[in-house]
Amino acid sequence: ANILHFTLPAAFLLFFLGLLLYTGAFFVTQRGLATIEMTPEMVGVIERTARVAPGSLSGEELYNTAVRYSAQTALVTFFVLTGILLMVFADPPVRWFAGGSPFQHGQWLSAAGAVALIAGYYVVLLVPGLREFFELVPLPPLFHAAILVSTVLWLFLQRYAWRANLLERFLDIPHGDNISAAKTDGSV
Repeated sequence: ANILHFTLPAAFLLFFLGLLLYTGAFFVTQRGLATIEMTPEMVGVIERTARVAPGSLSGEELYNTAVRYSAQTALVTFFVLTGILLMVFADPPVRWFAGGSPFQHGQWLSAAGAVALIAGYYVVLLVPGLREFFELVPLPPLFHAAILVSTVLWLFLQRYAWRANLLERFLDIPHGDNISAAKTDGSV
């Protein structure tokens, strides 16, 4: 039951917020509410990332491809950040992160690993060759802000879902200390 307590709320929230982020990024870019600057450098990035011959895409095809890659990059960035934070929740360095897993003696290895992985991911985003290898594109500042807000929102919602035992309450199954009590009185 502990693995379900940890994974199911995380999977649901990641799906829901990821879907909102992807469709939001796609919508605001396609509708022109956020712009992707189609500089010659960006055109080259899109063509190399899409693996098409230079100049083979029309202006509209090029922009639509840029919109799709921008939304995908926003989603990947959100999933990377939240996935790394799940690692911190799995082995909480401080009591505040406890909820999905119990706090045990403040091991900081997961937090140090998370910082290193996030830094490594942003190196990938900043280095053109690495970014193109992973089929990512540069994002407008508005997207980075939306990703940050979504990640922080996910962090607090995830912590609340675990601490409030929302999955267990929804499925009407024993949780926490009630599991051992239920096993001894024969009610499970």
